[in-house]
Amino acid sequence: MKKILVFTFSFILLLSSVLIPMSSAYAEKITSYKWGQITYKANHIGKIIVKKNTNLYYWDKEYDELIKIGILKKGKEYPIYSTRDSDRYGELLSIGDNKLVKNNSSVTYQKPSKHMKETVGKERVWLRNPAADDLTNLQEAIIISKKKYGSTDYYDYVLKAKSKYYTLSAKKGTEKWYYMKTNPFKKYKYSKSTWDLIKKEKIKLGMTTNQVFLSWGYADDINSYSKSYSGSTEQWIYGDVLDGATYLYFRNNKLESWQDF
Repeated sequence: MKKILVFTFSFILLLSSVLIPMSSAYAEKITSYKWGQITYKANHIGKIIVKKNTNLYYWDKEYDELIKIGILKKGKEYPIYSTRDSDRYGELLSIGDNKLVKNNSSVTYQKPSKHMKETVGKERVWLRNPAADDLTNLQEAIIISKKKYGSTDYYDYVLKAKSKYYTLSAKKGTEKWYYMKTNPFKKYKYSKSTWDLIKKEKIKLGMTTNQVFLSWGYADDINSYSKSYSGSTEQWIYGDVLDGATYLYFRNNKLESWQDF
């Protein structure tokens, strides 16, 4: 019997660009994206592509005018940090350190996608046993936002996975039930066939306790025994007898049998 899910996702069908791929107490943060020749970061508002050689300027505050300091070569790309409007020079684009380029026909100014803007600087997690039909176990997701639900101890998370948005309500301190903060596929060196079972929330005899845990998540109850002649044994219980439960039996950290009730 598959583990009874302990949380519910509701999802909003908002499509965006495809996610770009990138043991700690903190979730991994997406600090940047590769965007053409540049690396997009949170303090960038866009980039320019130099279509033909164009002048690079420095703003002289004392004389309130542009001073030419060099040339940007055709084909190069640069991140843009800010813009400013000038009655005298038109729109100016900053590539940092008070270095400016005129926004004219010599350059193409591009703004980042919605996906890049909303996810850079955010946390990446791996979802445990998501209830949404289109997500697999340990699906990679990004925490877009976290907001406390009224005066309760619950938080509403907005998550993004597979280019869609999902909401999750979770009580403070129970995050580990819903997602992992460390990439399990990098942390554990299991075979492809084992990962395929885990992602489908399936188990088989001989699986280790950790593999079953990755597949089914936290058990509702665990009973442990240890005998000198037979080694250690554990009984993991998922669900309850009244509504249906599965009892898993491990010997020396290997799944030996299970029973459905």
